[in-house]
Amino acid sequence: MAKRIFISDIHMGDSRGLKQGNGVHRYCWFYDGRQATHVTENRPEMLTTFLKQHCLDDGNVQEVVVIGDLLDQWVCPVDYDPTDPAGPMPPLGQQFKNIASAQHNVGVTEALRKLASEGRLKYLPGNHDMLADKKTMAGIFPGLDYIDPLPGEEGHSVYKTPDGIWAEHGHWYGLFNAPYPRRFGQGFSNSILPLGFFMTRVIAEEALNTGNRVKPAHVFWDWLKEISGKGRRRNIDAILMELLTVFVENYGGNHADILCNGTGEIPGSVSWNDVRQRYRRIYNEWSGTHHHNVEPMDAIACDAGSLWYPARKTLFEHDKDVKIVIFGHTHGCELVPVVPANPGPSDPPWQVRPLYANTGAWAYDVEQCTFVETEFDPKRRRHFVRRMKWVWDNAAKQYKARGYGAYWEDYVDT
Repeated sequence: MAKRIFISDIHMGDSRGLKQGNGVHRYCWFYDGRQATHVTENRPEMLTTFLKQHCLDDGNVQEVVVIGDLLDQWVCPVDYDPTDPAGPMPPLGQQFKNIASAQHNVGVTEALRKLASEGRLKYLPGNHDMLADKKTMAGIFPGLDYIDPLPGEEGHSVYKTPDGIWAEHGHWYGLFNAPYPRRFGQGFSNSILPLGFFMTRVIAEEALNTGNRVKPAHVFWDWLKEISGKGRRRNIDAILMELLTVFVENYGGNHADILCNGTGEIPGSVSWNDVRQRYRRIYNEWSGTHHHNVEPMDAIACDAGSLWYPARKTLFEHDKDVKIVIFGHTHGCELVPVVPANPGPSDPPWQVRPLYANTGAWAYDVEQCTFVETEFDPKRRRHFVRRMKWVWDNAAKQYKARGYGAYWEDYVDT
């Protein structure tokens, strides 16, 4: 039976994010953490081994699907040049090339190139790599199958199969991380970069200066609680801008501007006042957009760590074609059956068991690196979906794939 491997949220960064000493700290999200307090493995080495042993060496693996946040353009301190211009390529392409060729990422890059050369690597962007276009990625990974955005939905790429799988990164449903609508004009107004880009720059600044690693989902969860307590009495957009101001004051390193230097159509630098003006109606403008009819409060919850709601909507809006929805983005590995709370006559029967799965992550903030594996049995028309982790087997003295959690394997008939 042919297998598909789904991974996401690797967050490969360039070599600048690993430097330490002289008052600076490591801010990269994907690194050798054997001397750190939380990540105690060499994550690049782990992923390289995984790609070779579990993907390349297994002839039953039909394809490896990377659903976003592979090469990370967002985790960059406020006054660092995110384009990292060096070499003959244009600054944006050069930055992604620098990430892929950084010494700590070489093993992963080579394994992915091998998969691409064999026609077994598919990729779609997430939010942290939303500007990685087809030309750039094909130059880094020749033979890569790049999944284009859906028609009329810039920044929303979906991997779909005839046998019922729908996979995407998941940022499309998040208020702070979905591509922001372009405005008439040039520069910042013409950028699709969302508010989350600037918040991640602040998070990287805090890590650089203090070593404190703030988790974006925790920030958004705190904001959601704050809004829930005040939102009925005050304008939610005003609350969000106040929360942003406090966030920048606490973690922004006293920088008045954010260096962009052409990233996402934004020339030079922008001030925090520019940022507040650009996103000052982010909550009220969300309703009525085409982001899968997710309400703005639910969209905050999506960025705070829960994509179950858009997964359920996707399954039941495409009930004849989609049986399995796979997201990334939240960094939390999941596999749960999705059924209506009160099934109606038109809803799929319980035994069909449509599924929502989340790949989890390989970044610094997860204790165990995880992925989702699907296997299709054509004779019984049945999908097996497994929630897996890649862990060290001390007895065998090697890494192995193991089931992860109570719902680590499930199936759905197609």
